[in-house]
Amino acid sequence: MGKCSNIEKMKKYSFALSFLSILVLFSHVSAQEPAKPVIGIITGLDKDSIYAANGYRFREEGVQGSFSPRRWTEAQFQNNMALVKTFRCKVLSANSFSHGYIKLVGPDRNESV
Repeated sequence: MGKCSNIEKMKKYSFALSFLSILVLFSHVSAQEPAKPVIGIITGLDKDSIYAANGYRFREEGVQGSFSPRRWTEAQFQNNMALVKTFRCKVLSANSFSHGYIKLVGPDRNESV
């Protein structure tokens, strides 16, 4: 009979230990901060620290404002490129919008532009 009672005690302790382990595991998982989505922003060169502090992880620059040879000399362009490499919000792309009167597609497109 002593043997059965020891087996019963072991089963109870084993169950209690398993239950506590699962409880601790789930309380740890639920206490963690939920994952934040990776978000980006389209902006100029001067506000990286503000956007990084607010959770943005990447950015898109405008070609005209940040990299255009019409706006920047070669030295300024190289300076901008060095600055971009220090950003906390990584620059993954650059875009350029064209004016609405310039037809890029369709039967009235102007390929010489």
